[in-house]
Amino acid sequence: MMRIIFLLLAALLSPSPSFALDPPALCGARALPHPSLSRVSKPLQTVVTRPFVVGDTLTFRAINFASGKPYTLTATCRLVGQRCYVFVQDEEWNVRVQPPQVQRLTDAFDRSSAADSTRGIFDLEAGIFGPPPDADGDPKILILVLDILDSYATTGNFFAGYFDSANETPPISREVLYLDDRPLDLDSRLARATLIHELQHMIHWNADPGEEKWVDEGCSEYAERMSGYADTAGVAPAFLSFPNVGLTGWQDLPLDYEKSMLFVAYFADRHGRPAVRRLVQDRAHGVAGFASTLSSIEGAGTFAELFGDWAVANLLDAAGRYGYAGLQLAPLSAERMSFLPLGPSPRRVHAWAARYFDFGKQEGLRVGFEGGAQDTFRVRLATLRAGAPLILDMALDGTNKGKVQTVRADRIVALVARAGGDAGEAGFFISADPFQPSPASLCDFDGDGRVDFDDFFWFAERFGRSSGQPGFDPLFDLDGDGSIGLEDFFRFAERFGEAG
Repeated sequence: MMRIIFLLLAALLSPSPSFALDPPALCGARALPHPSLSRVSKPLQTVVTRPFVVGDTLTFRAINFASGKPYTLTATCRLVGQRCYVFVQDEEWNVRVQPPQVQRLTDAFDRSSAADSTRGIFDLEAGIFGPPPDADGDPKILILVLDILDSYATTGNFFAGYFDSANETPPISREVLYLDDRPLDLDSRLARATLIHELQHMIHWNADPGEEKWVDEGCSEYAERMSGYADTAGVAPAFLSFPNVGLTGWQDLPLDYEKSMLFVAYFADRHGRPAVRRLVQDRAHGVAGFASTLSSIEGAGTFAELFGDWAVANLLDAAGRYGYAGLQLAPLSAERMSFLPLGPSPRRVHAWAARYFDFGKQEGLRVGFEGGAQDTFRVRLATLRAGAPLILDMALDGTNKGKVQTVRADRIVALVARAGGDAGEAGFFISADPFQPSPASLCDFDGDGRVDFDDFFWFAERFGRSSGQPGFDPLFDLDGDGSIGLEDFFRFAERFGEAG
């Protein structure tokens, strides 16, 4: 034992090793009565047209979302910008739409956006997601401002805008973004956010027309936030109130938009905006597209690993690996587990979703899990104390059974994440037993039931830190003096090799 203690002490004090731990506004693009055109096997045919000038009129095809039927309208070019032509439905000009509004809208699209005063919406998005299509040989986008026909008068819901890929083929062959003016205010942040949202759809269609809805909509929702036109506080309240919803499923509900946006935002935070561009430009769809992109990034890990960390980030909303840059999430709803001990209790979880179980403050808690052998689960304990949260992984055996424990936590939340599997829900059992910590269990930092080298690595990473410093965790302050020093090390070494 003394030999082990001296070896551990030498490793601890050596400067060379590193012990790092490893109003309801709707998007009309999805409500169009025809499927998105596919360009997988047939390249886009460019039809060269002359540039438009102010006063030019065009007949546009539009959709009545109340009836699901197409109709035509006449609009006139009211402004020519650097990146766009703004056409306004003739009946709306100088009624709902005034010249100064069109100028301000164009300035935001061309020159200066909320997130970057030196770049407009177009340049900001093209720089992140890639180029839009060019069916007419003119790089400028047509923005059509119109009264989108919908059921707003009877339901209160309205379509703020849309991109229709049918305009990309003859006889139209133009890039058109539709923007509502009733009830949408053209000077509102929502109007700018809608342009951003629909422009991303256009770019994504150009790169990967067969993309799955949850990825495409997630990118559009992410685009709104990175450009500064969507709220960044209290984000995703619908999804975080009901987190047991599959990431890859889509029912066109508010929580679908929220969860998809959160995942794309987390992906961008972890791997950078260039990774988002790779994702959009990759012809693989859905999970396969993310997996392909991750495989091109050294050390990025798998989609399942990213999903598991994302599930933790949605709970903690912390700095670094388990949080979001520039977003403040709404509180996540976890099931409160008030009656302990808890025998094996049945629960269910959707594919690519997570369940959260809040055990509150505990001196010691041992959590057990048993899932179906055919499913892939990742079970973790998030333990919160003064300082950084500690995430413990539960080791599951070949039958998807396992246990993990922790001590002296102000709050303990168990996460059960299901990585893939068949559609629908999969069953599992969760159990929990409180216990009084023993001297050995206080040193079992990773919660696997034994004090070993893994626990030493955790201890070594925090050695030398004091209360108030970043990364200080009172769990490792075994003598309670406010610092993690040699006395704590000797207490740990005394228990090395014991069962926790």
